[in-house]
Amino acid sequence: MQRLTPFWVVSLACTALSAWAEEPVAETGPYLLIGSGFSVVGQQETKLGAGDADIEYADAGLADLSLGYRVLPHLRIEANLNYRQHHIENIDSEGPTEFGHKGDIHAIGALGNVLVDYPLGRQIERDSIPFVIPYAGVGVGVLWTKPRAELRTVPEQKIRGESAEFAWNVLAGVDIPVTRRTGLQIGYRYLESLDQSWNLRVGASSAGNVDAPYQAHEGRVSLRIGY
Repeated sequence: MQRLTPFWVVSLACTALSAWAEEPVAETGPYLLIGSGFSVVGQQETKLGAGDADIEYADAGLADLSLGYRVLPHLRIEANLNYRQHHIENIDSEGPTEFGHKGDIHAIGALGNVLVDYPLGRQIERDSIPFVIPYAGVGVGVLWTKPRAELRTVPEQKIRGESAEFAWNVLAGVDIPVTRRTGLQIGYRYLESLDQSWNLRVGASSAGNVDAPYQAHEGRVSLRIGY
């Protein structure tokens, strides 16, 4: 009987380990993400009429809303809507001329995303929900922008108009389950679009186009409801 003791110890240890390591079952179903965060664009090389300029955007707050569906245990699809408003901090033009400025830009993104995730661990005392769910994803859509800026040149120039261009994003982060149906998501997004095209105006006349890229690094914190 004493010789069998090590066998039973090993057997029980393996059983306990397999129970802990067993993959949590992720249920399919719809979910809603309501979040906020920050958007960092920084300095962008911009075609300003006949010349070039570097436009520097201030960091901005971010509003974020997603409606999604888990179609498979490790696969989700979602529609995402996001908004931010950047103040224009500085405009540096090539050449000796320096000018003051004021203005801001509104940017709204509408994107369809595909994400994969994998739950880690199980909280036995909390209905076996995972400890954490890392995720990553990609998506495409459109980014709409509308600037309103004045350049204090002589004569004064204005940046006006709006533009909607093809955009894409890359996502990564973690979902921290609170209950089986709710969780807290903390993530990063890289968002980029094709060059936005606006109008450069002098009074009521056109002085050319403004072709501006948009590349943003964004941090997001969201409340998840559903699965």
